[in-house]
Amino acid sequence: MRSLFAGALYGVVLLVATAGTFAPTLFEGQLQTDPGDTLLNHYILEHGWRCVSDPGYCGTFWSPPCFYPEKNTLAYSENMLGVGPYYWAARLFLDADAAYAVWMIFVAGLTYVSAVWTFRKFDVPPLLAAAGAVAWAYGLPRINQLGHQQLLGAMYAPPALWYASEFCRRPALGSFVAVTGLVGLQILSSIYIGWFLAFAIGVMIAISLCSAGATNRLVEFVRADAWRLAAVATLAGAAAYVLLHPYLEANQGFRRSFRHEVRLMLPRFDSMLSPPPSSIWTTVLPPTDGPLNHEHHIFPGAGLYLLCVVVAVVGLYRCSAIPPAPFLLLMTAAGLMLLSLRFGKISAWSVVFQTVPGAKAIRAVTRIVTIAHLAAWLGVLCTISCWLRARPRLPTAVGAILLVGSVADQYQPRLPGFDQRPFRAEVSRLTEELRNGPPAYVEPDAGSPFWVSHIAAMWAGLKANVPVVNGYSGRTPPGFPDEKLIWDDDELARWTDGVRRIPAVRLAAAYPAPPAPPDRPELDFRPRRIERDPSCRISPTKHSPPAEPARPDR
Repeated sequence: MRSLFAGALYGVVLLVATAGTFAPTLFEGQLQTDPGDTLLNHYILEHGWRCVSDPGYCGTFWSPPCFYPEKNTLAYSENMLGVGPYYWAARLFLDADAAYAVWMIFVAGLTYVSAVWTFRKFDVPPLLAAAGAVAWAYGLPRINQLGHQQLLGAMYAPPALWYASEFCRRPALGSFVAVTGLVGLQILSSIYIGWFLAFAIGVMIAISLCSAGATNRLVEFVRADAWRLAAVATLAGAAAYVLLHPYLEANQGFRRSFRHEVRLMLPRFDSMLSPPPSSIWTTVLPPTDGPLNHEHHIFPGAGLYLLCVVVAVVGLYRCSAIPPAPFLLLMTAAGLMLLSLRFGKISAWSVVFQTVPGAKAIRAVTRIVTIAHLAAWLGVLCTISCWLRARPRLPTAVGAILLVGSVADQYQPRLPGFDQRPFRAEVSRLTEELRNGPPAYVEPDAGSPFWVSHIAAMWAGLKANVPVVNGYSGRTPPGFPDEKLIWDDDELARWTDGVRRIPAVRLAAAYPAPPAPPDRPELDFRPRRIERDPSCRISPTKHSPPAEPARPDR
């Protein structure tokens, strides 16, 4: 009977969270959240579907039919291979737009379910488990990133932290294999979250080694299982090489600037108190302003901060009040935030950026809160659960209060969405112009954002099964002319031969270019024609990426 009640509870909470999060999709037929990365991520998923379902498709998995004639351009962005099969399954029965909406809802729900499972493994009561799972899986920072669908699939992170805590407590081959496999699956699903997860587990293990006897236990484990550990590590390394080799090959020579790119997206103290613009908390805490402010809305709601304060105060008053496993999780969350926080121009992340493998590929460090908040929620609710066990009547009352409070705390009544019908109509028009022709270049619309024009051309090329020179992703190919320019015939011929020119995309009426941000008034998101003065011509030398604020972050 208790299991039935718990299952019904989890289901009701999931339905409420889904209805609140995806209201523009479910009740207004809109696509969430913007005609930028939302449509690009859909393109990546549909490209994967074409690879597995259409033998005559002109692209290959790592080389979608964009940025022609460059190869391996999928490695400029997330490949979402770990969550793509869910979309492919939906495409067996639904059209592309419906399958994408179902995929978003399903992946978010699966992340919530995995969080519930993890809270229960930590022996958190059902009401508290539902509260923590919904506050994290559908929390303010995660839903603020709903337009970056590559971050939606975080379902492997919660169980990975459970097995990592077990490994720190008592090193064993089973938990080591589980952690390795789950981190690998998370990287396959979302490279960003997977990398942050691996980094967090490294921080957790380092913290655990400070406890008495932990180093001896780890050394004994390594000695006892050296051969099997070597075999697991070899298999994991081979799998990582297969997945990451295209990224290393495609991005060879590409460098990120810590000062001009990464530092702008390090968490700040004002970021930690900045709610998303759609949150009910904006009446109390105004969202932060400044460069790339949309990445800095990482306020998790008042509930998490309040519970952390309660646990910290009681922990200081009674040193034995916090059990070892929750304490390790809380220290891991604190360590992640301290390592990534920016104090003026100073941050420990500069050391991480230079020394930790893969860190130089991470631009939006603010997204580390996905893992930091998960570890914090697990830590505080595990601790509170331990306190409540000595008082049998309190768990239900406290759990009910926290559950209702968590749902209300994360509520966002004004979530954005957009009508995709004008975009799809223009894609259909361009598809007919491209069909059965040679590779093409579609002129961007001078009145709409450059990324919307390029994504429309990419979608048209995919549907017409014709490669296009247009492209938009996390970066552009080496030597590729500025994507905000409308190329002339000389520039087009300089880049590639035998390409047909298609008249401009017509989207400005539906998606006009946004105004320049107040902090960078010189920015213009509209494509412009190449100046004919020779001194202003684009040379075929290696292209330097535009200033970070000019590109919506991937």
